[in-house]
Amino acid sequence: MIEQRTSEEVRKALDKMAAGPRMALVMRYYSDMSYDEIADALGVRRAFVGVVLLRARHELRQALEGNAALAAGGAS
Repeated sequence: MIEQRTSEEVRKALDKMAAGPRMALVMRYYSDMSYDEIADALGVRRAFVGVVLLRARHELRQALEGNAALAAGGAS
């Protein structure tokens, strides 16, 4: 789902997210940082990084699905 979105759609959805989850996603997928590096940067335990990323991906997916629904509804 996320892979099929344009970078503009993803950027807009990321902009609407809270700073912590957004930063975790950006560090992982744009900066290709490891969980250990993200944990150091955010000042959290490594295990928590996985939880943050899981929730952040879910939030991003929901935002992108919501945008798609709005676009489909607006096109009628």
